[in-house]
Amino acid sequence: KSVGAGFLIDRAGIILTNWHVVEGAKEVAVWIKPTDGSLNEEVLFEDIDPYLGYVAAITILPDLALIKVGGFPKNIKVVSNFGSIKDIGMGDQVYAIGHPEGLPWTFTIGNISQIRPNHKWTYEDGSKHEADLIQTQTPISPGNSGGPLFDGDGKLLGINTLQAGGQNLNFAVAVEHAR
Repeated sequence: KSVGAGFLIDRAGIILTNWHVVEGAKEVAVWIKPTDGSLNEEVLFEDIDPYLGYVAAITILPDLALIKVGGFPKNIKVVSNFGSIKDIGMGDQVYAIGHPEGLPWTFTIGNISQIRPNHKWTYEDGSKHEADLIQTQTPISPGNSGGPLFDGDGKLLGINTLQAGGQNLNFAVAVEHAR
């Protein structure tokens, strides 16, 4: 029913994403990036069989979820280098990976605009959330939710989560909430 992003944090098949990406789902379909490069969403859905997983855990307040998937290739890469919002500041360059508007595995670059401790927000469905957020100018769109936000050293800083109403007002939940 919807497309979001996520990333593997454990070889046992644990994927971190946003709660709103999997809201209401018990099972999820997961695709890994094909070795021959990125495909469009239509080819992905029609021609490539997904891995099947289930929602293993959710925490609604910071908008995070864990998905458990089995059968991944043994050599699959895991995001294991976690950074901290204590080590970043305004102006630092960051990188996002996601699937904006049906364009799988898109990589974008931006800068940190601010750190927003204990930021509160509400989605259209009325769900209320609160977390330390990293505000960025990194382009994200629907489909980026749940994807990673990295620093220049490849450390995970956050989970891309939402856009606000203005231009370049994008937010990631700080990695500390995922720990």
